[in-house]
Amino acid sequence: MNRSPVSYARATGEFPAVPASLADVRRFVRERAAWSGLSDRDRDELVLAVSEAATNAVRHSGSSTMRLRWRANRRRVVVTVEDRGIFRPGRPAPGEQRSIEPLMPGGYGLTLMSASTDELHLREGFEGSPGTRVRLVKRVPPPARRTLWTHLARAADPPVGLSGSGGRSRPPW
Repeated sequence: MNRSPVSYARATGEFPAVPASLADVRRFVRERAAWSGLSDRDRDELVLAVSEAATNAVRHSGSSTMRLRWRANRRRVVVTVEDRGIFRPGRPAPGEQRSIEPLMPGGYGLTLMSASTDELHLREGFEGSPGTRVRLVKRVPPPARRTLWTHLARAADPPVGLSGSGGRSRPPW
């Protein structure tokens, strides 16, 4: 499917909460991140963080589906991963430190997501109000903002002579 850069500013994807869907989740993020203005490293970190959030939804939520929401603007990229499950915290709680226990599997997901993004917001689903939401934010560095959003503004421009200003429209900012 050939999409314009404008279609990558907002997107939503629904995926089965099964391990086979994780590659599709990573592809969903990677394709949109290519237009985001993020550096290669920042894109990789965002894909890693989203993959971890989706893996948690698959492994721990008991939900049959998970939803990803992608929102990008010239300052930041926000990806939200939602399921319909109940949050079951591992050790430690956010903000606490965990000792390194090489024989203990798991428990580092929130730490990994926090280290890979600029902001991590967690809404815990619980009995009576299921649905865990993980919101991951990556800031777009200033030089990339001009390049990306100038390109997006041009892609959204009407043909010459149709806008009443000689075919030039102002950027959205």
